Amino acid sequence: MLDEPDQNGRLDRWQLVWIHLDDRWRPGVLLAWRRALGGRWWIALAQWDRDASAWFYYEHATIRSLPAGRKT
Repeated sequence: MLDEPDQNGRLDRWQLVWIHLDDRWRPGVLLAWRRALGGRWWIALAQWDRDASAWFYYEHATIRSLPAGRKT
């Protein structure tokens, strides 16, 4: 079983996030965490459209927490 990253509650599943796609940021929803092969990196499954989701390396350049209270 894979552990979720220790973010002290800062970024939980089902939280709204920004996802960097096609040279722009889009709002999305974080669906799951997984440890990447080798255990060195974390990856996150995010959905940004009804039928569009993908796994992203969890890093500031690809996925960011959407501040609470912010409208998309």
